[in-house]
Amino acid sequence: MPDVDPTTELGRLGAAINEMLTRIEEAVAREKDGRDRLRRFVADASHELRTPITAISGYAELRHRGGLDTPELEDRAWARIESESARMGRLVEDLLVLARLGQTQPLEIGDVDLADIVADAVTDHRAIDSLRPVEVRGPATAPIRGDKERLHQVLTNRLANVRVHTPDGRSSS
Repeated sequence: MPDVDPTTELGRLGAAINEMLTRIEEAVAREKDGRDRLRRFVADASHELRTPITAISGYAELRHRGGLDTPELEDRAWARIESESARMGRLVEDLLVLARLGQTQPLEIGDVDLADIVADAVTDHRAIDSLRPVEVRGPATAPIRGDKERLHQVLTNRLANVRVHTPDGRSSS
């Protein structure tokens, strides 16, 4: 409403209506922001759960097709299935925490070997999709400080992008 002399009743009414409209606009903007965050959350959660499920399915397919033909390969596959199942469980727990509190779990910073995390992520990738080979180059150990689960999450997401965005048989480093 146009500004009118605030000392008059009409001016005070106009100011009150303008204040009310401003608050309504702010509430609508907050609601839209909440819906957008929820959409991003659902998309992220789906993506995060898809990766360990795909890894587990890949190992099951390898087993079914006879690709785990030595005890060492079978033991390694079972260890990765257990690891991915545990990671999926932690992701579900994070989702429950987010649903309850609206916030993520704090980072668990500690000493980790990035080379081990890379090796596990690449092993999972190879079980999921052997048509998109990935070559690892780097030191045998790479001690750093970080959150092991979040680092694994980042690497598996990157490798999932390799599977989605590169043609079969194309190598990525």
